[in-house]
Amino acid sequence: MATPVGEQASKSTLPSRFRSSSLDDEQRVTRRQQLNSKPQRDLVCQRCWDNIFTSNHFAKVCRGDKDSDGEYLRYEYDIPYGHLQESEAVCNWCRVIHLCISRYLRESEPSLELSSLSLSYNVRIRFTTYGYKGDDNIYLELNASGESCYGIQTWAHPDDVAFDFVKAHPYKHEVNTEEGFNEARAWIRDCAFHEHCLEERDMELPTRVIEVSPEDHPGQPRLLLAGGRTGRYAVLSYCWGRDPTGVPTLLANLESRLNSINVDDLSRSIQDAIFWARQLGLQYLWTDALCIIQDSEGDKAHESANMGRIYQQAHVTIVAASASAAKDGFLGDRLAPESFSVPFPFPCPNHEMGTLFLVLEARYFPQAEPVNQRGWTLQEWYLSPRRLVNGSRELVYDYQTVALTWGSTQHPRYLSLPSRYLSPPEENVPLTSGRTQEGLDDWIMAVKEFSGRKLSHSDDRVIAIGSIAELFSSWLGDYACGLWKVELATQLF
Repeated sequence: MATPVGEQASKSTLPSRFRSSSLDDEQRVTRRQQLNSKPQRDLVCQRCWDNIFTSNHFAKVCRGDKDSDGEYLRYEYDIPYGHLQESEAVCNWCRVIHLCISRYLRESEPSLELSSLSLSYNVRIRFTTYGYKGDDNIYLELNASGESCYGIQTWAHPDDVAFDFVKAHPYKHEVNTEEGFNEARAWIRDCAFHEHCLEERDMELPTRVIEVSPEDHPGQPRLLLAGGRTGRYAVLSYCWGRDPTGVPTLLANLESRLNSINVDDLSRSIQDAIFWARQLGLQYLWTDALCIIQDSEGDKAHESANMGRIYQQAHVTIVAASASAAKDGFLGDRLAPESFSVPFPFPCPNHEMGTLFLVLEARYFPQAEPVNQRGWTLQEWYLSPRRLVNGSRELVYDYQTVALTWGSTQHPRYLSLPSRYLSPPEENVPLTSGRTQEGLDDWIMAVKEFSGRKLSHSDDRVIAIGSIAELFSSWLGDYACGLWKVELATQLF
């Protein structure tokens, strides 16, 4: 028996490189559709319906009510593991609990034979906003016998009454659609009205840019010597990979590329970035492989010195987060999470019965993305005023205040520097002790993140963080090889 407890453009023809078409996936989708199409009452077993979903206390838990200590209420009950095994085929809720407990046990005790279990588990659940300011997701925390098993993301269909209380949308995995492009365009357009976003205006273009749709040949990109021109351009942040494909710009092909670029000579990620720039209505794109002469040490040194300005003044940075190498590309449809959405009766605060969906293993860790494991890409992230992230799960727009996913659901941001470092420095502002300590704390945070990343050439370590150091110079003064002259002694320990 339950015991209430108070606790502390048009779609591209590029191939879908992420979609799975196995028979197992098709069978899983069919079973999912059958379960999700049932009337609300039939989504769960009689035991769960009587003891949980029609309980007044469970309704309070769903509302996010708190106890006298300010902690979210939780709902607690005991369930035999055998009952979960018997009911999971007909009860969505038992299926969720069974999957979570089984996976937890496999991870914590790999040698355990689950079929022999006759234990009874104490299950505790509560709903929380996960603690991030501005985060409109609601998470279900599941504990079994005192051990935390899973934090499960929830969402509701926009047509369901539960959507008034659970604002998260389902994942949209098809990035390469007109709907997705419209969403991205709207995100960038709305930045003009954000208080902390930098002003959108034409900027001086880098030395060379890719003109993605020249007026005389719109479908044939070419390299452009900017010569002081101004405009709005996108930049690409991506992984080259160990064996990069595509022909970079060299002294031998520079002249011909000023006339036209053979798209077939380019890696898939650069092709996808050109496509994205066109969809966003931008005329220019910058990417290192094409806009820096790769066999000219002089040109590489000159352009590397300007790297900070190039990313800082870009209209948007297109982040190929999901691609381990440039040959992979990033516009294919994403795979759904390994597990699935499970609907069950959700008693809404207005006393109507809605349907809530649970996404098992839905927590997304941006640091696991290939692009976020590379040293060079950290400064590209920090310096960019706004980022369009093509992640392994979905499309994310990350700017100075929050990160949005498709449907404008807010998510906690991955990495960010305070906007003060991206704004023009104030003149003649003294380095006070408080200002210095604040800058040092932020610098240490950046260095810790950088230290956990990989570089193909260890000699690049100082250069790869150089543009970030330049941002901090107006706050911390003189800099040399990772250390600041101010408070030097404290940085040596």
